[in-house]
Amino acid sequence: MKTITTLLFLIAVYTLIPITLSAQGDSLSIKGVMILASNDSTSTDPSLKAYEKNLRRLFNFSSYKRYGSGNTRLSIPGKSTLSMGHGHQVEIDVKPINQQKSRIGIRWVKNGKLQINTTMAMVRGKPAVLGGPSVKGGNLILILTAH
Repeated sequence: MKTITTLLFLIAVYTLIPITLSAQGDSLSIKGVMILASNDSTSTDPSLKAYEKNLRRLFNFSSYKRYGSGNTRLSIPGKSTLSMGHGHQVEIDVKPINQQKSRIGIRWVKNGKLQINTTMAMVRGKPAVLGGPSVKGGNLILILTAH
């Protein structure tokens, strides 16, 4: 009988954990960096030094330059928009997975025209990298970091 009571208690606790996490009104700060990747030179913008190793591993370009950036803060679950510059906006829809991980829907729009619509998992503190549309002279890359 004690085993059944313990089991029911554990089921109740695990069932209520997601409700408790959502009800806490947890918030998330998201920083976005838009990068122009090209083969115009062999330089990397010094402000992108922290990302350079991953950029070179993931993409086959010789030059990476900051093209725009934006920040937002939102409640989880929640929606917000990052204005990245050059007519680019990133609409995000965040849903919790656990305290460190969230599922993020991303709609990348330029001047009202949809460029990319995707969903990915984000871990707090770890940059998520998304290859973007081509532009004159190269391709855009989006790096999102949640804190």
